[in-house]
Amino acid sequence: MKICVLAFDGLEYNLVEKWKLNSLKQKVYGKYPIPKACWIKTTDFMGNRIYEPWTPLVWTAFLTGKLPNQLQIGEYTLGRRKSKLANLLRTFIIKFGLSYYWVNLRNHLRLTRIINIIAGERETSKIPIEQTFLKNKKHAIINFPMLSDGWSLNFPYGATEKIIIQTYHQQFDNLSKQLLDKLQQPWQILLYYTRLLDVVGELAYGNKLELMKAYFKANWLTYKVKQKLPADTILLVISDHGMQPFKGKYGKHTNYGFWSLNIKTDWKPKTITDFHPKIIEWVNETNR
Repeated sequence: MKICVLAFDGLEYNLVEKWKLNSLKQKVYGKYPIPKACWIKTTDFMGNRIYEPWTPLVWTAFLTGKLPNQLQIGEYTLGRRKSKLANLLRTFIIKFGLSYYWVNLRNHLRLTRIINIIAGERETSKIPIEQTFLKNKKHAIINFPMLSDGWSLNFPYGATEKIIIQTYHQQFDNLSKQLLDKLQQPWQILLYYTRLLDVVGELAYGNKLELMKAYFKANWLTYKVKQKLPADTILLVISDHGMQPFKGKYGKHTNYGFWSLNIKTDWKPKTITDFHPKIIEWVNETNR
């Protein structure tokens, strides 16, 4: 059995229902709760204090079947820089809850470019394949968190919301072409990830047309994938969290994620770590 995973960061269950996005729904679909071990206190694009599920931690749990703290992975260990001094300062800021003040000071003084020069760019944190359900499986990976470089794009200070959204649309289009090309190639597990819905949701949740544009693109991509999938393939659509309105036009993460399958089944995930053993079970099946 083959497994194709379409991971849509920030895909919101209620919007899929509201707009009747049937390709995303598939044959069975629902929500799953996100454990607190995958949450952090942080600061959003606009400098607001928030406590919510954090993308790298949720996907770590998905890939490994273990909570991040069981793997000694957390806010302190991710997003580190080449400079030891910078990492020490970052640890101090996180430990004493100063992220809110630091982010606002950094943005106000436009220090981002200087920090990147002095401290070095953030290093991409990765999980060894051997710790994931990809171990000993022929796999293809397209832009997946904790496995790929550059899954989250970096922008210079002052980049407008319009430019950020446009750039993620362009990335989505490019990654979609890669995905459709990969479908007919030999693999047992294919992983695809896009952050488009998360970015549009956070920056433009109150803009219905902008939000619908992104969601209908995701629904259309899923439709195209289902047309091209080999017959013996299970398609899992999943998100690491949903999205809810926040301070007018913006959005923030929900405490649940979305999932759907293209097969009829009584199985339902109770949490994010449930997918790991199930994917291994599916891919080891010779007959459905």
